[in-house]
Amino acid sequence: MRFAALPILLAFTALALTGCGPQKNASYDDANEMRQTVEDAGVACGDDEQSTGQYPGTTTLMCDEKVMLTVLGSDDAERDIKDSLEELGLSYVQAGNWIAASGYISRLEEVQEAIGGNLTRME
Repeated sequence: MRFAALPILLAFTALALTGCGPQKNASYDDANEMRQTVEDAGVACGDDEQSTGQYPGTTTLMCDEKVMLTVLGSDDAERDIKDSLEELGLSYVQAGNWIAASGYISRLEEVQEAIGGNLTRME
């Protein structure tokens, strides 16, 4: 009887580790998918429309006018966006194929808590 409980416990543990909450440091198809994950984790975003920029596959939207969510379509997009953020003095959280940028560290910390990433502070 005790041996039957072990497989059930292992299955429950695997489910708990993979099925609860958003996956940290995930990659996203576009900024709308990223926003949905951020909101599902409890960070209010609003309903701004996503836009595309000069880089194919790169999409951006504003999350409550304080955080810019960007899903990157290329290494060139990543390099140029990070350069622009540093020039503007905006801090950002980055992981996978995305960047969340803001002048509000507390908002970036909320995003980081929700979906992971590494925080780069611009002082």
